[in-house]
Amino acid sequence: MLSSVARFVLDPFHILLFLIAGMLLTHWFGRKRTFRYSVSLVVIWFFVITTPFIPYIITHSLEKRHLPFDPDQFQSNNEVHIIVLGAGYEYNENLPPNSQLDKEMMSRLAEGVRIYHKLKNRKLIVSGPYNNDRYSQADIAKMAASQMGVPDSMIFTQSEGKTTYGEAQVYFQKFYEDQPLVVVTSASHMPRALGEFWRLGISAWPSPSSYHYRSENGFKLSFMPSLSHVDEMRAGMFEYAAMFRNYMREIVN
Repeated sequence: MLSSVARFVLDPFHILLFLIAGMLLTHWFGRKRTFRYSVSLVVIWFFVITTPFIPYIITHSLEKRHLPFDPDQFQSNNEVHIIVLGAGYEYNENLPPNSQLDKEMMSRLAEGVRIYHKLKNRKLIVSGPYNNDRYSQADIAKMAASQMGVPDSMIFTQSEGKTTYGEAQVYFQKFYEDQPLVVVTSASHMPRALGEFWRLGISAWPSPSSYHYRSENGFKLSFMPSLSHVDEMRAGMFEYAAMFRNYMREIVN
């Protein structure tokens, strides 16, 4: 995960606001030529992030790297762990557990439960930190998985890791004993997440979920702006920025 400052600065919508602010400043100070350039830049960036072409190229390039997990093609004589990485939740005791998890986390959990019911000799591990003093995201996910038919005795939680790297480290220290691991996370996040487990020497298989692009035909051709494309652009930009950060860390270390 990127720092909150980096995520704020790299958010494509925030970049648009920065460009608009710069445009207004050039107009305020009477820089006519610079103002014309800044108007063009604002218009170009607006259509880049709100139409499907560039968001599709960036985010789909991540989502297509790993195929969906097929339990029928997976064979192992050892116990298999299925880890569902955290995504987000909001605790509310008046809501059922599945409604407290955000859509992305619920999609990941549904995928983990699907695999659990298909495999034999397996355990489900749910991950996610605290954002209040009572229950962690992992605790809520465990409650939701239990209501989806997974026995409580087969669901394990880890709430210590706050980043993907931290989640991999906690799993390695808390659960890993050289058994196969299926990693469940969002499709756009999978390349980076899988790399964190591989770097620790863990035999991990991908199980992507929560796709931005599910159609076999790619994206629907449209020049109409839509905020949904901003979300797709944001997901891809954050992932590539985090991958670049990890790459630079490896070089420095």
